[in-house]
Amino acid sequence: NNKLRKAENDLLRQYEEKKLYVDFLERKEAQIKYQAEHDGLTKLYNRHTAIHFLEELIRSGSSYAVIGVDIDDFKSFNETMGHMYGDMVLCNVADIITDSVVQYHGMVARFGGDEFLLIICDVTSQDVADYVHRLRDKVICPIRFGEEYHNITCCAGIMLSTDSAQTSAEAIAYADLALNVAKQQGKDSMVYYNEKMRSDLDIKYNIGKSLEKACLNDGFIIRYQPQVDAMTGEFVGCEALLRLKDNSFFPGEFIPVAEQSELIIQIGRIVTEKVVRQLYEWKLHGRKIYPVAINYSSKQLRDEEYVSFLQEMLDKYEIPPEYVEIEITEGMFLENSKAAIRLFDDLTAMHIKLALDDFGTGYSSINYLTYVPVSKIKIDKTIVDNFLNDEKEDFIGHLIGLAHSLHLKITVEGIETKDQYERIKKMEGDNIQGYYFSKPITAEEIEELSNPMVGCENL
Repeated sequence: NNKLRKAENDLLRQYEEKKLYVDFLERKEAQIKYQAEHDGLTKLYNRHTAIHFLEELIRSGSSYAVIGVDIDDFKSFNETMGHMYGDMVLCNVADIITDSVVQYHGMVARFGGDEFLLIICDVTSQDVADYVHRLRDKVICPIRFGEEYHNITCCAGIMLSTDSAQTSAEAIAYADLALNVAKQQGKDSMVYYNEKMRSDLDIKYNIGKSLEKACLNDGFIIRYQPQVDAMTGEFVGCEALLRLKDNSFFPGEFIPVAEQSELIIQIGRIVTEKVVRQLYEWKLHGRKIYPVAINYSSKQLRDEEYVSFLQEMLDKYEIPPEYVEIEITEGMFLENSKAAIRLFDDLTAMHIKLALDDFGTGYSSINYLTYVPVSKIKIDKTIVDNFLNDEKEDFIGHLIGLAHSLHLKITVEGIETKDQYERIKKMEGDNIQGYYFSKPITAEEIEELSNPMVGCENL
C-alpha cells in the first residue's frame, strides 16, 4: 500500500509539474504573441497587425476607411521637453484615439514615431467625416507636463474603400499620401485622398530622378536676372536663378521637390560654386563684376558646413565677399530659428550681405527686420501685381519708406511695364528687377550689358 501511495503521489506530482509547465508555456506563448502584435510604449497594435487586419477586411468586401494621424510638432516636443514628455504625449493621444474608435469595431495601431493608423469598419463617407471632426476636437486639448500645459494638434490623411485600393499596401499608401498633403497645409489639417495625389506622386518621383541625374552629370545651368538702379537705370547686380539644362521641368516644379529631399544641400552648393566661378571668369575676361544674389532655402539649414564651403569657394576663386549676396526668406525662422541666427552671424562675420526676399508675403516681416542683419529687402512680385495701381500704391510707398527709415535698401521685383517702373521711381525705390528691363539671361549676355538700361525691354 505504501508503495502504491508513493507511486500515486509521484504521478500526481509529475502531473502538477507538467500542468505548471504547460501553463507557463501557454503564458509565455501568449506574451510572445502579444509582444509580436502590440507596440511596447502605447500598447496599441503595431504595423504588422494593422496590415493583417486590413488585408482581412479588404478580402471580406466590407466598407472601411483608413486614417493616418500625425502629431503636429512632435519633434520639437521631444527636443525641448525631453523624450519622457514625448512618450507621455504619444500615450495620451493613443488613449484618445482608442476610445474614439471603439464604436466602429475597428482598430488603432502605432505605425511608427508619432504616426497612428486608424481602421474603421462598415462606414459611409459621412460617418468618416463626422468621426474625424469629433476626433480632432478630442485630440486638441491641453496636456499637462509639470506646471505647464501644452496644446496638442494632429493632421489626418483619409482614404475610403471607394478609392479602389486593391491591397492593404495601396490603402495605406493612399492614406499616407493624403496625410503628407495635410501636413504641408499646416497644423490641424485634414485631407482626403484623391487620384490627383497619385499622379502628383508620379511626377514628383520623375522630378527627383531628373534632379539626381543633374547632380551627377552637371545638368544645371544658371541664368542671371539683372537688377538696375531705379533712378539712373544703371546695371547694379543680378540674381542667380537655377535651371535644368534639358528644360525637363520648370523651377517652380523642381525646387519644391529638391527642398523636400537632401538634394537641396547638394544643389545649394552647386549653385554657389557656379556663381563664384562665374564671377571669377568675368573678372578674368576683364569685365567689371557686380554683386550676384544667391537664393538660400530654409531647408539648407541642414547643411551645417555651408558657410565654410562658401568661404572655400571665395578663397579658391579670389572673389571678395561683397560680390556675393545671400537671399533668405521668412521660412528660415519657422524652420529653425537658432540655426538661422547662427547662419546670419557667420555670414555677417564674413562680410556677406543678406537680403530678405519675398517681403510682404508673410506675417512677421517687420518684426524680423528689427533683429536680422539684412542690408536689403525685396518686395515680391505678388505685392506689385496687387498694389501697384492708382488705388493701392500708397501701400508700396509705405513699405519703401519703412525700409529707408531702417537704413535698408529695397529692391522691387516683378516690374513688367513702363508705368510700374515710373511709379517705383517716383516712390524712390532703390533697385528694380523684372521683365521690363530683362528676363533672366546667360552669363555671356550679362557681359554685353551696357548702361543706361532704362526702357530696354527683353534684352
